Amino acid sequence: MKEKLATPNYNVNIRGRNRSGSVWRLLFQVSTIIGILALTALLLNVINGAFGYVILEARVDPATLAVDGIALEDQNKEQLTAVLKANISGGAYNKLEKDQPFARRSAANIRQLILERILKYDVKQSWSLWESITRAGEIKSEAAEKYPGAILKFNSWLSSDFVARPQSSVALSTGVRTAILGSLWTILFTLLLAFPLGVGAAIYLEEYAADNRLNRLIQTNINNLAGVPSIVYGILGLAIFVRALEPLTSGSIFGLVDPTTANGRTVLAAGLTLGLLVLPIIIINA
Repeated sequence: MKEKLATPNYNVNIRGRNRSGSVWRLLFQVSTIIGILALTALLLNVINGAFGYVILEARVDPATLAVDGIALEDQNKEQLTAVLKANISGGAYNKLEKDQPFARRSAANIRQLILERILKYDVKQSWSLWESITRAGEIKSEAAEKYPGAILKFNSWLSSDFVARPQSSVALSTGVRTAILGSLWTILFTLLLAFPLGVGAAIYLEEYAADNRLNRLIQTNINNLAGVPSIVYGILGLAIFVRALEPLTSGSIFGLVDPTTANGRTVLAAGLTLGLLVLPIIIINA
């Protein structure tokens, strides 16, 4: 038996497999290195764009908003409120008061409102972190020459305020709080729908369902649904949850919103759609 195994063909096959294994191992190592380099380059690119010099120019001179000789940045809450009220329309002021009374707002919050609604700083020009480090002197000279009345500052686009602020059309005051909260609410609705239904269906099909034609058909369809492209579920969610069930997903059926302005494009509709997407996967893997 040993003599039969130690044939030339057997040895050739072993050597061929070893060579093949070495090649695939090398390819795996190279692909891993390429992936690490790509992720590193992406991270460096994000960091390079998140910090750097910017030129800011206000549409209204901050000096004109001084009260009794006190600069805007040194004013207290009452003075800031008076400045805001004097420089925006009555309707806009009342809307802000309705959203959150000024008595409960902080001075920093009111100062931010003045920045967004009155000063309205525009970013005239910006530089990356690398440019800000290597061309600092040149950037300062260029800023003084082209924008003599503007502010040149080293700005960080990634900060705690960026996470805490809602989205805005103003670059300096925008944030990702709305996106983060929307994602969390969508995940919550998805879990509430998909997890109990998926686990319950899996337990029933595995432990209690009879082995008949109907149940086999159901299991086959569940397996097929797990392979349906997500875009199909998106179209299904748009047709059913956003449009057909708009009174439910918008909350107008419960009197939570005005029916004339309500629409079904809500986190509830998104959560229900995503729940349908992951439901077959949970049933199969539970």
